[in-house]
Amino acid sequence: QTADKIIERIDNLLETSTEKTAEELKEELAQSKLQISKLEKDKLQLENEKESLKKQLDEANKLTECREQMATYYYNAEIDALNEMIKAFIQKNNALGNALTGRENLIQKIAVILKSTEKSLEPEIEEEKLATE
Repeated sequence: QTADKIIERIDNLLETSTEKTAEELKEELAQSKLQISKLEKDKLQLENEKESLKKQLDEANKLTECREQMATYYYNAEIDALNEMIKAFIQKNNALGNALTGRENLIQKIAVILKSTEKSLEPEIEEEKLATE
């Protein structure tokens, strides 16, 4: 676009400058070509910078994706560890419940045995009471 303006300017100069010498026109043309060359060089540099920035952006996106995957992995690993802890707690709780139930059953059996022993000893206890009175 800028190069087109420079070329247009050269055309206008050629049309309007009948007084200028061929040397002056050649000098202006050379200056214009230098400007065009500099602009093309700047354009190439900007394209290179754009490509470099695009590569940096792609790399940053890859790093972000990798971080997200790692975070997901560790999050899932923590959830798995917590689930294992919960399972272990439930198993321990069930074992304690079973042990408690077993003790309660044993206590009930002992209570039944004690009652039956007490009933079977009642006549002897009565005899001793009578004997001591």
